[in-house]
Amino acid sequence: MANEFSRNTQDASLTETATIPATAVDAFTADINLGTNSKAFLTEEHELEIAFPAFTVGQLANGATVTAVVLNGAAASPTGTALGITRVVTGAGGVGAAATSFRVRLPAATLQFLRVKFTPSTTGAGGTATVRVLT
Repeated sequence: MANEFSRNTQDASLTETATIPATAVDAFTADINLGTNSKAFLTEEHELEIAFPAFTVGQLANGATVTAVVLNGAAASPTGTALGITRVVTGAGGVGAAATSFRVRLPAATLQFLRVKFTPSTTGAGGTATVRVLT
């Protein structure tokens, strides 16, 4: 659920991109370090935005998908999926998929490091996705 009180403030240090490969292999953003404080990072007013590029039918055929999974952990290069945040873009109608973005509020249990894994289901995807934390 998006946070209706978010000011949508963007910080370049909390924005990363990933090049979605043209082969069916995983691609990752660099780590987003949420930082720490004496009570741990408080996320109740922060949102994560995942923006997918537009895909042509040659990049994302009917039924083909690109899946984004948010990985979270206490150390750099997290591999855990404890946040349970997954978004999928599917090619349809013989036109690929339009550029789209998704926003979710970060749960209170979010740990210090985030990164997003993008996985195309078939070859040909390509494009650059953007992931940012909004405060």
